[in-house]
Amino acid sequence: MIDRLKLAKNVDEIIICTSTSKQDRTLGELAKKNNVKCFFGDPDDVLERLLGAADEFGLDYILNITADCPFADPSYADRIVEEYLESDADLIRQFDLPHGVFSYGIKLEALRKVVELKDSSDTEVWGRYFTDTGFFNVLDLDVNDKHHFRPGLRMTLDYPEDFKFFQAVFDALYIEDEVFSLTSILNFLDANPEVIELNKNCGLKFKKRFITQSEPMLKKVNKVKTALIVGSGSIGQRHIRNLKKIGISDIITLRSKKGHYKKLPKDLQVIEVDSWDDAIEKKPDIAVISNPTSLHLEAALTISKHVKGVFIEKPLSNSLDKSQELIDTLNEKKVVSFVGHNLMFHPIIKKIIKFYDEND
Repeated sequence: MIDRLKLAKNVDEIIICTSTSKQDRTLGELAKKNNVKCFFGDPDDVLERLLGAADEFGLDYILNITADCPFADPSYADRIVEEYLESDADLIRQFDLPHGVFSYGIKLEALRKVVELKDSSDTEVWGRYFTDTGFFNVLDLDVNDKHHFRPGLRMTLDYPEDFKFFQAVFDALYIEDEVFSLTSILNFLDANPEVIELNKNCGLKFKKRFITQSEPMLKKVNKVKTALIVGSGSIGQRHIRNLKKIGISDIITLRSKKGHYKKLPKDLQVIEVDSWDDAIEKKPDIAVISNPTSLHLEAALTISKHVKGVFIEKPLSNSLDKSQELIDTLNEKKVVSFVGHNLMFHPIIKKIIKFYDEND
């Protein structure tokens, strides 16, 4: 794997980034033997370990390639660096390659921010800290070579069946002091499809484990003191009561008073305003859009420039017009956003109801 990665033209240093556990000490000797660097970091926290290595060696950008992917491709690693220099993206991925061939490009400032945000030391699976938090620019590179476009092909080492897969490939292609290419691997697999079958079923096992480990755990970084409710019909009033139950008592309502509720119940104890200027002047931290559906997008576009988070009642709108503009605005302003959904007809909910009805 080290010999393969040494073929990358845009990589200045190769660093084996491992743990301080006693069992990993031999990797230091391996690094010295292969004329690469080694860093010993946190035994569990992969993100902390990556950041520690970057700081130790004064890096300004990281290509992360896990050691269970011996077929990681150096040319595609080079492409990530080239794309970073053009795009300045926080995370760059290549998921259309076979699993085990791609690498991750990570901007150092983004990695540092993730380490500050996370509230867990178990970060073996860390991708969703970048993709699900709304703070980062994530770029997926296209794979233009159709022969390499194999997102469903498994070429990573997690299970005994994977080891048998690698044994078969190395037995067929390995020549001492030579590095066989990705194209050679794929040509061999195309000619010998029974090798693909060796670990084909491992993908589902891996996916189940991945799902259980991938949920990002974040520190509370935004304190919500003031909420704006746009539209205060029955749904809006429900949001007001729910917000109060979780300790948010400073609530402003922006109302036209054209709907059914001309006056709000006194027990809600909210501040009522009738213009956007007055609502924005109150400096709300979050906004709930619960006015008529046809007004959702316009309201969300107006307020998203002034809040940290926005919740939009279902459905998002009665038209797709301006929906992309809203997405772009939310991404640009780094606004955390949610849209309500009716789960009554979700397949899982329907199965639960059916099971309940059939099993008194």
